[in-house]
Amino acid sequence: MARQKLNHKKVKKLRLSTGLDILHVLVRGGTDHRKDLLLNDGTVKYLYKNGTIEDSGINWVNNH
Repeated sequence: MARQKLNHKKVKKLRLSTGLDILHVLVRGGTDHRKDLLLNDGTVKYLYKNGTIEDSGINWVNNH
């Protein structure tokens, strides 16, 4: 199942609540699984429903 981007309002809300420099948030559509937080420094963190944040160990490329 493909992942979808959250809109800018939800990203801003997550940025404020976590204190992380989040650029994009990816979620799996139609489910209540983890959110993939794509940070400005190129790292990816996982945000789980219970509020825990885990380092994914992967990076993404910032192309803009």
